[in-house]
Amino acid sequence: MARPKSPASTKKGKSETKAELKIRQEEELKIKGGTDKVFTVPRHLKGDDRKHYRFLITELANTDTLSNLDIPILLQTVKIMTAIEQCDKELEQLGSMIYIDQNGQPKEHPSSKQRLAYLSQYRAMAGQLGLSPSARASLAGKKIEAQENQNDDLLKVLGKNK
Repeated sequence: MARPKSPASTKKGKSETKAELKIRQEEELKIKGGTDKVFTVPRHLKGDDRKHYRFLITELANTDTLSNLDIPILLQTVKIMTAIEQCDKELEQLGSMIYIDQNGQPKEHPSSKQRLAYLSQYRAMAGQLGLSPSARASLAGKKIEAQENQNDDLLKVLGKNK
């Protein structure tokens, strides 16, 4: 299976020229969608879900990557974060092993397996939202490169960089 295409803003120009990336980035901005709703916590969220949503939008606010189109991914990520916390609380209270068979043999608590499944889902969502360290590093590298390119263009206009 092919990897999903990375946003032009995170690419470094190895598989596409800078001109191609600039055109693609402009097109991505056109279809990005609005941002008027993404930074408002949806009313239907309660308790820990509200807390997690606020955390995510606060931490991602300065990345300039979120739009209203990301709300479903944010909501799924919030639900997964809350579910992981619930599993953690249950495992903390009851332990990771429970005794249920007739011979007194320890059996793994069902929340242990469920937590692993949720973590797998979280990793997928985190990659889409740029929450993983590698995704953040890619975004940071691209922002630095964009600033350097902007500075170079300015110097070219001023005639000081040929």
